[in-house]
Amino acid sequence: MKKVGYSILALLAVIMVFYIACDLGVGEVPETGSLRVIMHNDPSLRTIAPDVSMEVTTYRLSGYRAGSSETIDPVDITATTHTFSGIRVGDWTIIVEALNADTPPLIIGEGSSTVTISGGTSTNTTVTIVPLRGTGDFSFSLDWSGNLIGNPGVEAFLTHETGSTQTAVDESCIVISGSTATITVEDLESGYYDFSYILKDGETPFAGNFHEVRILSGHTSSASEIIPVSPFEISLSIINNLRNPFAVSITSQDFILERSSIQSFTAAPADAASYQWYLDGIEIAGADEMNVLLDGEEIAFGWHTLSVKVTSQEGGISSESIAFYLDDVFGIGGYIDLTFTNKSDPDDTWFFGLGNGPAENSGFEALATYPEYSIPIHLEMMLEKSSDEILPGSFMFASSVPFDLDMDMNMFPYNGSMDSEGKYAALGVWEVDTANVVLGQAYDWSLFTVGSVDEFGVRRTFDAISNFYNPVEVDNLDGEDELKWGKLWETINEGITITFTKYGDSHGSYVKGTVSGTAVSVIPEDPLVPDDTEVLGVYAVSGDFITTRGTWTPPVVQ
Repeated sequence: MKKVGYSILALLAVIMVFYIACDLGVGEVPETGSLRVIMHNDPSLRTIAPDVSMEVTTYRLSGYRAGSSETIDPVDITATTHTFSGIRVGDWTIIVEALNADTPPLIIGEGSSTVTISGGTSTNTTVTIVPLRGTGDFSFSLDWSGNLIGNPGVEAFLTHETGSTQTAVDESCIVISGSTATITVEDLESGYYDFSYILKDGETPFAGNFHEVRILSGHTSSASEIIPVSPFEISLSIINNLRNPFAVSITSQDFILERSSIQSFTAAPADAASYQWYLDGIEIAGADEMNVLLDGEEIAFGWHTLSVKVTSQEGGISSESIAFYLDDVFGIGGYIDLTFTNKSDPDDTWFFGLGNGPAENSGFEALATYPEYSIPIHLEMMLEKSSDEILPGSFMFASSVPFDLDMDMNMFPYNGSMDSEGKYAALGVWEVDTANVVLGQAYDWSLFTVGSVDEFGVRRTFDAISNFYNPVEVDNLDGEDELKWGKLWETINEGITITFTKYGDSHGSYVKGTVSGTAVSVIPEDPLVPDDTEVLGVYAVSGDFITTRGTWTPPVVQ
């Protein structure tokens, strides 16, 4: 969008250095001197041009001496330096007007400086050219055709760069007709402005955006925007873009987010003096660096606009906006994805993609309350560490279909049995909860058991050696339990590691992380091959998870 701002020549510094040349002999008091004007002009790095050419082609210099009728008649120059000779000593006011190449030329900026010229000395002064003083107009049109908004309303803010608080646009300046709105503000002082709007359906925000705007005396800065409808046809457009003086871009790994995601967006250029990010036209508190992180949990489903205001090292101001979509299909509830690869046979690979969880009206209801059923779940609860030790911990569960739970903590498909077809994963970390979790820390020797029952009722489990119960142990009623696989089992010295990358702290929030390490599995006998026997498989494990927090219900002690 167009940038309306404080200086079309945006504080463009036109440096005028005054040199006094003295040719008189020693002891004489010079009554005149020479004035050399040096102009440094680079408006392309300093300004955002409206609908007129902001390229300075000519400078018009003039001046007058205080306390006298002496003047410097107007002189038009195109060079970067100019020297006035025979200037009498005294206080002089030098006036500079910047003109463009229009016919007739248009004055697009002005500045002045008062300098005292003394005999026998060199005098320097700087004239700062600012946009032509006066007022201009602003016009912005918004089109949300195709979006289902029953009771549309628009709030807008147009704040001068020197303003400390947002300035609301008066309702009388906003005209809504059908699925379009026009915002018109007249008689704005020349300068830069922050413009933002919020499109509402009743009292509910629907969309919004932010743009940097620049107003030039005697001109109208205008732009338009279309609110996108389809997630696959982003039609956001900004007419003439207010001719930003430098390019700004926003990049990210994706522009369709999941509710459970935290995603990074990056602004360029990277060497700017400052940044400020806006979501749907509202300033994001503390988001004043090149990168911003957006948490899907804190954003409503649907289309949103992310904008960034960038100030260059030279003082120029520019902005950019992108549309992104928070998906209301993917990422709700989460998943546990795990891959197992036999360390002795890479072709023996298993994949578990689990997106379900505790069934409604199942035994899981006695264990906890859930924000939603049939989704992967997370609970902070008491977990068995050994046959005689129970510790608090962080527990995750997911399944291939809705699952049930019996009194002995056996898990199986709802309305089924232990022999019913289905898959599940139960994993956790002892002595980790909201109060002490460290994101990014690898928690070794974690709880981990994953099971599968095929259509024939054949069960297969993958367990960490840190589980005190697992199929490699043989119950020995006469003494201590034995390791069924002897020396092979003893060679396994790695368990399962769980690393949390996000840890929601409230009911219904998300817990995310990764899984790695080694698990063991008893490969069952093939009933069709009489000579086949059970063997122990050692598997490398990799995967990740997104689970939704429920609330554990501690058992009532009778």
